[in-house]
Amino acid sequence: MRKITPRKTVIDKLDNYIGDIFPISVSPTGRGKLLYYEKDKAYYEVAEHEEYTKYNYCAGQVFYLKTQMAITIKPLKG
Repeated sequence: MRKITPRKTVIDKLDNYIGDIFPISVSPTGRGKLLYYEKDKAYYEVAEHEEYTKYNYCAGQVFYLKTQMAITIKPLKG
């Protein structure tokens, strides 16, 4: 049986992080800008990656993660 990596909550209130960029592996660029969230879904916009530009043409597409997962991702700070 596979072990599950425990996820730790790092964000207590997503409202404070709307507009921030997050490192998200399901985004084609590995970057996502938090747009808004609902009860069980957090919506992101694919953001351009400054170093790895191969998939930057995908910027602007919208995707979502479960809110339960979104609160476990630390935003990137400039």
